[in-house]
Amino acid sequence: MKRLLSVCLVLCFVVSFSACGAKMTPVEEALIAVKALDAEAFSACMTSDSETALSRIVSTVKTDISEEERATLQSLYGLIRYTMGEESEAMNGAKTVKVTVKLPDMARVRTLAEKKILVSAETANAVVSEMLTSGEIEQNYMLETVWEIKMTEEDGKWLIPYTDKANDAFASGLYLLEMLTFFAQH
Repeated sequence: MKRLLSVCLVLCFVVSFSACGAKMTPVEEALIAVKALDAEAFSACMTSDSETALSRIVSTVKTDISEEERATLQSLYGLIRYTMGEESEAMNGAKTVKVTVKLPDMARVRTLAEKKILVSAETANAVVSEMLTSGEIEQNYMLETVWEIKMTEEDGKWLIPYTDKANDAFASGLYLLEMLTFFAQH
């Protein structure tokens, strides 16, 4: 009996250690980074042809967003929930991964916030923070979708093209630069 228990414990440890070594895809790394509003980690998951948009994202997060606004945006993007799906086989330096995502409809959140700002003259941060605190976003503005995210191999690593052309649903669904700009301007 003791040997059986010992063997079971050893098997549990082996399974635990092998699971810990599992490498995340760039897609999962990017989603974790965006939830934390870590623009540099997000950029590290993207291809070099995404540099123009990414430099604007990094710059806006570093220079135009206050700590309070950053916290609100982290709460907003922190509502993102995802399940990683199947990954296609690599072909000609490209592959896709399917991700089921539940996230705030960022464009609708921004539109509603803009309307509230016009009436109240409050900041974007104050309005969106109130929408988060009241549960309005989680109750009325969440959407669930499946993204098929394209990855390309660049310098021996799999990276994500962060462009509307390559990954429209991903880029427009996150609405990242638009929300950052909205907070910076309002």
